Amino acid sequence: MNSTHRRFWMTAVVLCCLLGIVSSVSAEQKHPDEVAVEDAGKEQKSEVLLFRSLVESKTKDIEKIQDDAAKTRERIAETSETLKTLLQSAQQRFQRTVIMAKMAKGSPYETRTSLTEFKLLDKEIGGAVKPVQMMLEEVQVRLDTLNVLSE
Repeated sequence: MNSTHRRFWMTAVVLCCLLGIVSSVSAEQKHPDEVAVEDAGKEQKSEVLLFRSLVESKTKDIEKIQDDAAKTRERIAETSETLKTLLQSAQQRFQRTVIMAKMAKGSPYETRTSLTEFKLLDKEIGGAVKPVQMMLEEVQVRLDTLNVLSE
């Protein structure tokens, strides 16, 4: 073999090696579209995980609100019975006090006694209604929370 043939074959071998290296490097490099698709897939998976986490969190919030609502219903039932009994008693006392006030006919002592009894009734009824007002406020807060969750 002469030197020209040797050079030719050496050049051919070197070119083949270079082509092999270039083709393997280009095969390892991803096309920009492929990279964009992979990034979009990762972003979509991330969004799905975030959405699932959000839904689980809100589901737990709703379950807690349901538990609280059940407890509040029980408290309302108990308070309702107590309030009903107290109001029946207060109504009877009120009727007696009205009769007493009518019978006083200007007597300062009996009028003062009737007025004192009316004030006591007002205070007792106000005290009995206060827990109901507080429960109504709690229920309103829960309704507001549910409205926010529903959005």
